[in-house]
Amino acid sequence: MNRFERIAKMIVANDAADAFEQLHYDIEKVFQDYRSDQIDDTMAQKLAVSICKSFVQNNKNVKPMATKWGFDKIHFRTAENFAKVLAVGGVSVLQEPKRGRIGEFIWNGTGVEIVCYNNPITGEYATPNRKTNEIGYGGYMGIEGNPDKVDAVVKMVKRYGKFEDESPNARDFI
Repeated sequence: MNRFERIAKMIVANDAADAFEQLHYDIEKVFQDYRSDQIDDTMAQKLAVSICKSFVQNNKNVKPMATKWGFDKIHFRTAENFAKVLAVGGVSVLQEPKRGRIGEFIWNGTGVEIVCYNNPITGEYATPNRKTNEIGYGGYMGIEGNPDKVDAVVKMVKRYGKFEDESPNARDFI
């Protein structure tokens, strides 16, 4: 992968600040090699901004390599509703979730990972004996993976769940 492909991937992955830094560095290097006495830092910055804007303008339909989404205090009301969310993610309801470092429940589907602080199927909380089990309650939820899969899972979450807040393009809650 050449440096421009790397920069393009940074821009597409919504990492514009890093992409701009890398592009600015590359432009300065090229100009230093070419004619260091005829280019200054401001001109290199303007060129970098122009290239970034042009790329974004010409690639509006390009989706990021991975997408993230978060939900705060999500409740699906029933285990069956959460099972529908898992199914869209390519996860069998019979699949035993892995446990994360803080006790969270992790389901890995086809191109997507679904994480809940509590298990909506069994009602089990990440911290045992804290509360009575509550089937359907997921608590904090994070979704990450292939953009199309994440979009599909998010649509199902919004259809079958109730939540207090959400964080598009980030897993702010877990």
